[in-house]
Amino acid sequence: MAHVHLPDGVIPLKWCLLGFATYSVPLALGLKRLVERPSTIPLVGTLAAVSFAAMQVPVVCAHLMLTPLTGIVLGPRLSAVSVFVVDTACALMGHGGVTVVGINSILNWSEAAGGWLLYRLLTGAGLKPGRAALVATGTVLSCTAFVPPFVMAVALNTSPYPFLFTLTPFWILTAWLEALVTSKTVGALVRMNVEWVSPGS
Repeated sequence: MAHVHLPDGVIPLKWCLLGFATYSVPLALGLKRLVERPSTIPLVGTLAAVSFAAMQVPVVCAHLMLTPLTGIVLGPRLSAVSVFVVDTACALMGHGGVTVVGINSILNWSEAAGGWLLYRLLTGAGLKPGRAALVATGTVLSCTAFVPPFVMAVALNTSPYPFLFTLTPFWILTAWLEALVTSKTVGALVRMNVEWVSPGS
């Protein structure tokens, strides 16, 4: 949900460079994990492709991201690679500027890592995987829905409130729609005995 759809040149270059520099840390950890476990490359690629496809389908003035699902399946390190691949591909297609890929990757990875963490906590507390995925995804995406208005406000030197009152409600509704999709997906994977989404995996 937290995806900044701003073209190149709107956000000052120094902030864009800071975004890339900051994201280089989780990306490096993710690439290291990928090298250590080359068997996960197809899974990372599959999640990136599914997430990219979901982002191309508009839902009112928003779109699904599937970042928490990516985090739940891949974990925090590998999801950093998937998120960067998706955001780069989107930028190359004009879905946001190339210079804001670092910032978008930070925002989207926070959804993936946050979704993974909350999912693990909820399943560890005894909640069923499908319900845990629903709560984790909806909660994390609802929180990050408040971030883009402030990013755009800083970039455009304006107030965040017009964005908060017009766009954020739609983003929160879409967040819970995505939560339902993620819940059904995780539930199906668990019934198939897929180890990636089992509690404690």
